[in-house]
Amino acid sequence: MNDSRSTDPRTVPAAGADDAVIQLLRGSDPRELVPPDVLERSWNLTHGAWRETVVRRRRHRAGWLALAAAAVVGLVVGGGLMPGLTRWAGGLFGPEEPVAVLEVVAGSATAELTRGARLEVGAEIATEADGRAAFRLAGGQSLRVDAGSRVRWLSDRVVELERGAVYVDSQPNRDGTDPEPIEIRTPHGSVTHVGTQFEVRLDEGALRVRVREGRVKIDQGSRTVDAAAGSEWTLHDGGRVSRRPVAAHGEAWRGYLEIAPPFELEGRSLRDFLHWVARETGWRLAYADPAVELSAPEIILHGSLTGVAADRAHEMVLETCGLQARLEDGILLIEHRTTR
Repeated sequence: MNDSRSTDPRTVPAAGADDAVIQLLRGSDPRELVPPDVLERSWNLTHGAWRETVVRRRRHRAGWLALAAAAVVGLVVGGGLMPGLTRWAGGLFGPEEPVAVLEVVAGSATAELTRGARLEVGAEIATEADGRAAFRLAGGQSLRVDAGSRVRWLSDRVVELERGAVYVDSQPNRDGTDPEPIEIRTPHGSVTHVGTQFEVRLDEGALRVRVREGRVKIDQGSRTVDAAAGSEWTLHDGGRVSRRPVAAHGEAWRGYLEIAPPFELEGRSLRDFLHWVARETGWRLAYADPAVELSAPEIILHGSLTGVAADRAHEMVLETCGLQARLEDGILLIEHRTTR
């Protein structure tokens, strides 16, 4: 009795599966060869589509490079360097993981550079007398370049200061963890930190470090200084070291306050906003009424603070909440709005 299942590979045991496949192949009709003219037309169509795709991608990439070149050339006029950001060496459009992203630019000749420009390792920034810039580093820290400064990125955690000054704000991440330490290298030593705010400045052959919050380590090879919040240290070439107190608020920090990245107000709480104000200004935060402090996390804000300075933003926001603030001796006191 003939059983048709014996030649069906789906019903043949594993040991006989190969024989069944061979029988099926032998029993099938041979496929006709594709005519040569058909093969040639198919190849030409496929090759043409491939070439068109490659050219389109190259044109797209060239467009981005042209934009980057225009941004660089736009900063040089009449053979001289214009104020503001005067040098941008390295990649404007860096790798997928840039070492820094431009957040704020201040100066008369910075319109060519826009927020979101990305830097790669080796990028170099120079500012003139009226130019400042703020960058968000790969680890989340804020690096702000003061006027008359030159910095270069050696890696995602190491920045070289050639002249002028930089300010670093490495507040804890939203999950409470500390960001990775950032090292600022200078010709007179290096400065490293964890979770702090500080300024590093080169000043006539000396290295000056101001610590606004937390602690930093100043390493000159032959000596190391542990600098705490509220102190300013100056290390001179001849070996002399001087120290004096510095307030967390006031003129010493104003230049960096002016280029502070804006607070993303929409959907955030009043408590988060006030903590940002206190951190940027160096003011201590206090509440006249404990009930206001308890309700601050539940008050959700809306709108935008773009273009509003950090030391003025609280006036606008508190008014919408029926509150006001008084600033006395570096303390920002939050209270209910009074009718006058």
